[in-house]
Amino acid sequence: MLRKFFRPFLILLQLCILCVFIGCGAFLWRLYRAPINVDGLIPYVIHAFAVPESKADINIKSAQLIWRNASRPVDLVVKGFRVTDENGLLISSVPELSVSISFRALLRGIIAPKSLAVYRPSLHLYIGKDGSVRSSKNQTVSTETVADKTETDTVLPVDTLLSYLEKETYLSTFSLVNAKVRITDEYHNIEWIIPSADLTYSNKNGKNTLSGAMTLQTKTIPLTMKVNGGWNKDKTALKLSFRFNNIDASRLSVADKYPFLKQLTTPINFKTTTHLETAALLKAKKISALRDAIQKIEFSLKGSKGRLLLPDPIIADYDLNSFSVNGTIYDKGDKLDISEFNVRLTNGDASGNISVQGIGKALDTKSWETVSAVMKARVSDIPVNKLPDYWPATIEPDIHSWIKENMRDGIIEDGNFNLHFVGMKDEASIDCDKVFGIVNVKNTNITYMDGMPEVVNVSGNVSLSRDAVNINIFSGSSFDVSVKKGLVSFYNLEQELSDGKVVLDLEGSVANALKILDQPPLDITKDLGIDPQKTAGDVKGNLRLDFPIGDAFVSSDQLKIGATAVVTNGEFQNLVADFGLQDVALSLDVEGSEVNIKGMGSFLFSPAEFALTKSFDTKKTDKTKIDFKTVLTDSARKSFDFDTGFLVPPSLSGPVPVSLILTENQNAETSVDISFNLDAAAINLSQAGWKKNAGEKGSAKLKLFLKNNELTEIPFFDLHDASGNSAEGNIKFDKGTSLKEIRLTSLKTGRTNANARIRFNKDLIKIDIAGASLDLGKLIDSPTALDETTETTENNENEKSLFINAAVDKIWLSEKGFTTNNALYAKRNKSVWEEIKTIGLVGKQSIPLKFTLLPAADGKNYKYILTSEDAGGSLAALDYISSIRGGHLRAEGIYSPKDGVKGTLLVSEFRMVEMPVLSRILMLTSFTGIVDLFKGEGLVFDKAEIPYSINDAALSIQDGLVAGPSLGVTLNGKYYRQTGYLNLRGSLVPFYTINSFLGKIPVIGKIFAGEKGGGLIAPTYTVKGELPSPDISVNAFSALAPGAVRELVDKATASDEDLSKKKEQTTSEPKPKKQPVKAPSEKTTASLKDKKTVHRNTKEKVLTDSLQYSF
Repeated sequence: MLRKFFRPFLILLQLCILCVFIGCGAFLWRLYRAPINVDGLIPYVIHAFAVPESKADINIKSAQLIWRNASRPVDLVVKGFRVTDENGLLISSVPELSVSISFRALLRGIIAPKSLAVYRPSLHLYIGKDGSVRSSKNQTVSTETVADKTETDTVLPVDTLLSYLEKETYLSTFSLVNAKVRITDEYHNIEWIIPSADLTYSNKNGKNTLSGAMTLQTKTIPLTMKVNGGWNKDKTALKLSFRFNNIDASRLSVADKYPFLKQLTTPINFKTTTHLETAALLKAKKISALRDAIQKIEFSLKGSKGRLLLPDPIIADYDLNSFSVNGTIYDKGDKLDISEFNVRLTNGDASGNISVQGIGKALDTKSWETVSAVMKARVSDIPVNKLPDYWPATIEPDIHSWIKENMRDGIIEDGNFNLHFVGMKDEASIDCDKVFGIVNVKNTNITYMDGMPEVVNVSGNVSLSRDAVNINIFSGSSFDVSVKKGLVSFYNLEQELSDGKVVLDLEGSVANALKILDQPPLDITKDLGIDPQKTAGDVKGNLRLDFPIGDAFVSSDQLKIGATAVVTNGEFQNLVADFGLQDVALSLDVEGSEVNIKGMGSFLFSPAEFALTKSFDTKKTDKTKIDFKTVLTDSARKSFDFDTGFLVPPSLSGPVPVSLILTENQNAETSVDISFNLDAAAINLSQAGWKKNAGEKGSAKLKLFLKNNELTEIPFFDLHDASGNSAEGNIKFDKGTSLKEIRLTSLKTGRTNANARIRFNKDLIKIDIAGASLDLGKLIDSPTALDETTETTENNENEKSLFINAAVDKIWLSEKGFTTNNALYAKRNKSVWEEIKTIGLVGKQSIPLKFTLLPAADGKNYKYILTSEDAGGSLAALDYISSIRGGHLRAEGIYSPKDGVKGTLLVSEFRMVEMPVLSRILMLTSFTGIVDLFKGEGLVFDKAEIPYSINDAALSIQDGLVAGPSLGVTLNGKYYRQTGYLNLRGSLVPFYTINSFLGKIPVIGKIFAGEKGGGLIAPTYTVKGELPSPDISVNAFSALAPGAVRELVDKATASDEDLSKKKEQTTSEPKPKKQPVKAPSEKTTASLKDKKTVHRNTKEKVLTDSLQYSF
């Protein structure tokens, strides 16, 4: 039976369903064509929006059903939706709402929205100065305000909206369409305007999502932001994602608050994902409470080419090619981790990470004291000149200014930085309390001290800390000196007084290395008296400097210097005058205020050792000490001889070891002790009678005093040898190192025992000589010629006048002859001798021997006179001839410094005893009576008149005559001083008084006598050969020839030339050694011989020259 009724039921059901579908289709078709007014449903809609226990009044102007889309075909559109409170104050006003009714709610008999869309609402979020969040400044909107609004104006308080959404249980979709949002933030003094926002919340199948887009108003192009989000199933956590593209931060309103954003010209893409606690978010009424809702915020930024200029307090400037930042804010917004940032700069790259704590509390409390941060960064290929721009100026150490002052050029190849920051207590800023960084640099230049040269082309690394900057140098150079390695360190940077330290290993040329030490802060080479330009060689060493930096460095006394160096192949020119060192190998050590140098080298091609100690400590007594040792060879001493001949052969021959010790005190007073070891040297000062053979003991000492490097005194000099020869004395100087006085306190050489004093005034030199004995024998035997024509007028004008006074007990004039009780006076006016007078006693009778020299009438030459009442004694004292007894002596003539001496020797009333050469001549003539008389008591002569001339080559006699009653002798010829060759001729006139009578007859007398002083019977003779053994010949037959014939034959056959030279040219036999001989005796010929006579332009020698030439 049931089956019988079931089939009609099914048919009826199908018809009902068909009618429903047809009805629904017709309804939808009608709805699709036009909205359907359903104002009758307004009460039900109001009931759906009503909040239980709320006294708010809801008004709706109209309601319509409209076709929305295929997925949502029927929507209830409500227009003119207004909500007021019990006092009539407007709470909310929305121009249009779109609602779909919840079928699930209908089944329960409740009309509730399933979806809700709000069109063109105006949302205003206000953040007060206290951080409170509300819909408006006064939280409500007055009726007056509403009355002023147009039909399209809307007011939708955010807190009302959130409150409604929180209580609605059937709502699955909520949308804001084309909403206008304004956020007024007095807490941060910023206002954000969002002219268009589309947001949709959906809760379907237990999945809560939020999506949409917003347009942010800027000063130029509006900024679009995409939003995505969602809740978890229990709605305890909210996840929101925001994305901004091509943000121009310089155009944002917030840039007015943070001006540095105006300098960020690079477009930015920003993406963030925020995780929030829903409950805490809904409860938040203040900004500080919003921080409690933050679980974490993940963000990323990407930018392209542009510039970022950070103002105070950071102060940094970046030229960007691109950058990216990835980070997270978590722990209720209190912590920030930038896991990675990468910055590609126009010059270089940087990357790293940053971790910050205490941000949220700092924002809430506006106190940055709780903030701390750690940054780790890596950089590469950054120019050193850009580092001051990139390094924030407020981060200590102040790299910004330090780099500008101390480094330039070059590149930072790579580097790593670890920075720790803390917040400031009294300002919204942070401070870097810990810094560690190390960068590798290349081809950079470093300045480490004012006045010192840069270290250029440096390769190395720079380590930074808050308290120190250390530059480790791997290679570089300074003044073209290679820096093999080094350290430039600045430390105690946080202290009031900071310090610097420099350690450099140097290698290069000595000249360039000394330039470094010669810079004003050091002035080491200047104090050592070394000119870097006059040095050469190679050096390896180490320089260390410790000094205060900045304003604390006020004096070079604060500088501590340390250095070690080794010099090879060195050369130091003009260390003293024009003398220097070559082939130097030395070691230098500077420690604190003391310099020590030890080494060896070559001084004037002689080996030398030296040591120097220099102290810059003014508390020490001695400032400088030099110990110098060398061996002066003959060639080396020539540089110090100054043409005196005393330091070079033959005066001084052989090596002379020298030791010099110099000590200078802090008052610039210097003493120099010099000692000479003369053991290996030979001394031959024959004129002074000093002779020492090599191998005999001998030494010399000398002490000098200087003040401010000017010689003030030689307190003593001492020279002596094992034979008893010695010289002692001292020398004093006036200011400017001009001579003041020379004292020869003792001179003992051979037969000399004397002293002398020489005083120097402005235009005058005074010489006083005294003593027991003075040996002038060698001086007289070795005369010199004075050619005044070689001196310039300028030199003559600069010469000083000279006075000489001497009083000597005994003066040796020859090997055996001497004078006693001697006195001398000489006066020279500049270059001209005005007067020379001497007197001494000769012979047993103590007869005076006088000598006078005066200027000649022509003003160019000198006339001289030598007189004695004991001719024999005087000539014997001079060691010219010892066979004369008695007689009166007078020699006078003209001395020409250019041509020599020309004069006449006159001796009267004297006897001549045996004389070997004359005896041999007489024996050849058979004048036996005269010979016997000559060998006995001697021959008496009335006179001797011998005209002579002497120059450097020879002594010449012309028409000389020695005559007495028994014998007369004529003399003509030359004695050659260089070779010792005698070429003499003449005649012997027996019984001279009678024999020469006819020759004295005027006119015809010459026919009988021939030559001057000749006689009727006069054999001729010749003496030729080298003394002491010349060849003697007598032509006895010539006595029979008339005098005129003899003279004619003599002139035709006579020759005065030096035949010894011809003999040397015609024979290969070795020439017999010449023996010095003095005519007419052997001793006299020996004294006349002088093979090594030299010219000396010394005007003080005029006296001795004249004496020699006279004899």
